[in-house]
Amino acid sequence: MNKKFISNEFRRIFFNPFTVILIFITITFFIINILNNTSENIAAFSYEILLRIIIISAALYFIAEHKRRKEYSYIKNDIDTYIRVRKNNSIMIVNPSELSIGDIVVISAGERVPADIELISSNNLFVSQAAINGESNVIEKFPSESNSNDSLDFIDIYRNDMVFAESLVISGTGEGIVKSIGKSTVYEKTNTRVKTNVKKSIFKDGSYSIMFVLIKFSLVIFPLVFILAVINSKEIIHATLFAISTVIGLVPELLPMVMAVSILKGSTILYKKRAVLKSIESMRTMSDMDILCIDKTGTLTNENLIPEYYMDILGNESKTTLEYAYINSFFSSVAKNPIDESILSSVKAGFGEDYCNVIKEKYCKYAESPFEYKNKISGVTISDKDNKRKKIIKGDIDSIIEMCSYFIYNNRTYPFSEDALKNVKLITEELFEDGMKVIGVAEKNEKLETEKDYILVGYIAFFDAPKKEAFAAIEKIKKLGVSIKVLSGDKKEVTSSICKRLNIDSNKIITGNEISKIKDDELKMIVDKYNIYAELSPYDKTRIVDILKEKNTVGFLGDGINDVGAISNADVGISVDTATDAAKYAAEVIVIGKKLSVVADSISESRNVFINILDYVRIAASSNFGNIISIRFARAFLPFMPMSAVQILFMNLIYDTMCMLFPLSKSRQKKVSSKVKWGGEKLAVFMRFFGPISSIFDIITFAIMFFVICPYVCGVESFNNISDLYMQNKFISVFQTGWFIESIRSQIIVLNILKTDENIINNIKESISTWVIGFAVIIISILITTNPLFISIGFQKLPFIYYIYIIPVIIIYSVFISFRKRKYIIKYGFQEV
Repeated sequence: MNKKFISNEFRRIFFNPFTVILIFITITFFIINILNNTSENIAAFSYEILLRIIIISAALYFIAEHKRRKEYSYIKNDIDTYIRVRKNNSIMIVNPSELSIGDIVVISAGERVPADIELISSNNLFVSQAAINGESNVIEKFPSESNSNDSLDFIDIYRNDMVFAESLVISGTGEGIVKSIGKSTVYEKTNTRVKTNVKKSIFKDGSYSIMFVLIKFSLVIFPLVFILAVINSKEIIHATLFAISTVIGLVPELLPMVMAVSILKGSTILYKKRAVLKSIESMRTMSDMDILCIDKTGTLTNENLIPEYYMDILGNESKTTLEYAYINSFFSSVAKNPIDESILSSVKAGFGEDYCNVIKEKYCKYAESPFEYKNKISGVTISDKDNKRKKIIKGDIDSIIEMCSYFIYNNRTYPFSEDALKNVKLITEELFEDGMKVIGVAEKNEKLETEKDYILVGYIAFFDAPKKEAFAAIEKIKKLGVSIKVLSGDKKEVTSSICKRLNIDSNKIITGNEISKIKDDELKMIVDKYNIYAELSPYDKTRIVDILKEKNTVGFLGDGINDVGAISNADVGISVDTATDAAKYAAEVIVIGKKLSVVADSISESRNVFINILDYVRIAASSNFGNIISIRFARAFLPFMPMSAVQILFMNLIYDTMCMLFPLSKSRQKKVSSKVKWGGEKLAVFMRFFGPISSIFDIITFAIMFFVICPYVCGVESFNNISDLYMQNKFISVFQTGWFIESIRSQIIVLNILKTDENIINNIKESISTWVIGFAVIIISILITTNPLFISIGFQKLPFIYYIYIIPVIIIYSVFISFRKRKYIIKYGFQEV
């Protein structure tokens, strides 16, 4: 555990809005304790309790973050974060922090470039600079014959002898001298669509929103309570202490602790469900997600493709087609994709190891054209023992056909005619409709020089079946109110076929070619109308995600190099543990195993965490607000304080302890079925809607206590008839104890009613354990008031007659709250309760 981690977590824990409020309150109590000797015990008791809350909350949050960091470290160890450096003619492995200018770095296919590097050697090195310039095309890089004197402040990003930080190595290898690292790299200085990726600060903004609502209420309440307290007590210090205690009663003191426990529990559950978080904040953003973009291959469909057919132009089985495809895949230095892996393994399994060895001995690679996202074709030039060269290409069938002037049939070459083209279209379209992924294979010898002189060898069809669990997972995600959008590089027909089988609306499909002709302003108008995007380049995916983000919280699930831009720019980038290192590096959430259901569970659990926290804030703040109204009323009409400062704090601590059940509870399906609106938008409404109700019944309790119970206990007609100081204190103590118990009972009952099902009978059945614990807390609070240890804070044992009067009040109050809740749901919706 390094110092940087501890420093970052210290700032994160102690400088969030809720902890800052508690720290401020604690310091205020500490100052009052110093200035006011007569109230030393009360103030000391107050700030010591709050200090303990802050420390415990910080410890729990630190444990949660440390646990998450430890879980992520298992994934991080698999990510290619190490750097290979050549020193003294040997390769050494170093951490990124150990890299320095002048080091010679070795890079290869599939890696993310760690720094700005000037090449000194390369071998078929092709890179994607999409992270820097937003362009999807692949650029070949090679050393320059002479060193350039270009300033790195104004460097040409298209220089062939420079490889820049955050570029992706598509194929080949290279070595170069480090010229810039960290903040000095071109990537850090570049301001493009892909580089500009400001994540939504949903958690931070929502937290400040909640804090400002509480502050506004406090600013209104404090002066009113203070003035009433001064008029009544004539003592400024006591009035200040009471007013501050009242305002503290508005703030849910255990909020940082409830948050810490909720997040700790949530991250633990997510890890058990096979989801690893890169940061705690990603849980909050995931709970707000309303659009999930998915790359098709490997997420909706199986990653392990199966070559179902390898055919010539007429659809006959062609061993030559598969052999040429094998040569292309074998000699490619690009990080192997599912198609390459499938071809290599199928040939080895079907034709044997000896067959593969013959091909390896027969040919050697002369040159390479790595996969181009623009035309979706890769090529290798091979040479045989007689030094005869041949270039073999494979890729998108339409692009392959456009490059072919001839075709092979029965080992003879024919010119490509209209009839031949119709025949190819007829066969491939039938395969597409069956959901097959089809690639073309073509070749040309060194005598055929133009790009239109290729000879079509045939095509290979892969069975691209949906995953067994994909349908159920998608339905589960839909029930969470999250729209599914498929962003695929595959053919329109194939993508549509897969989506139909998974019940994803495929009536409207738009292709990358169509999108490239639409300006951003126009795309913003139509992007919500489409659920399926096909034939996309990496840049297209990033562009769509960027536009969707403007009005939504967007997640992107992908695993390939072509998904890195979209993963990085999404509000929640999601990848899998078997993804490319670049994809895992860019992701906020790593799914262990390629199960889409894990994403659904992660969204649901993330929402459950923040629904519980928000429920606590709303219910606790509204209940406290009602108590404050009651206090203001009591101070205006009673000749004494209805509850002492320390009793108010003690009551809130008992209630908040009960509220620690929030992190342990499971939210209702109705609540997790839509994004969680984290913030104070409806907090003020909720407080005003439910808070004053408790005040009405508090006033009834005041009347019963002042005119019935207290005179009965003290043996007097009224408080005004008491001249003995002891009896006055006893009268006050009985009154305060009575309201203390009534407040605890009413708050716990309201907590259970508002937290659980709409129907009061159903919610008792739904969460019997919560009700049992609640009643246990009520009994404990009653026992506390009878314990001699608590007499010092003004408690008195109450007579049995008190319960005869109060129980009917509580029952009526519970029924009234239930009806009020129903009215609130009708007006504002179930998710807002």
